[in-house]
Amino acid sequence: MKVVNILAMAASYDPDPAQFLGLRLPVTTDTCEIIAERWANWLAHDPVVKLQTQAESLRGLKALYIDCGVADQFNLVYGARALYAAAERTGDPAPLRGIRRQPHRRRLPHGREPALPHQGRWWG
Repeated sequence: MKVVNILAMAASYDPDPAQFLGLRLPVTTDTCEIIAERWANWLAHDPVVKLQTQAESLRGLKALYIDCGVADQFNLVYGARALYAAAERTGDPAPLRGIRRQPHRRRLPHGREPALPHQGRWWG
């Protein structure tokens, strides 16, 4: 599944119709060395990098809810933490919070229970 994910990202982040499958990886296929130009195309889609140029848009939000749990096969928790830290560095007044999730058996459908206490303030 991880290979499919990487190929999907390559097709989205750095498409090239002239290449096999219409995509380019940001590394060489023989040594896995980073190709700077291609990696820059990938980084342009990184939420933490985008925040540097789109902080004003984030400030316009009433809230931002990032749900990634504390453990998954893609280690999304680290990206969520980096996004949270980058948003704090921009001085963003939106109510960003890290909320420790309850074990799966105690969650509401779709895992959105941590946001419930804040919804009135966000959408009210």
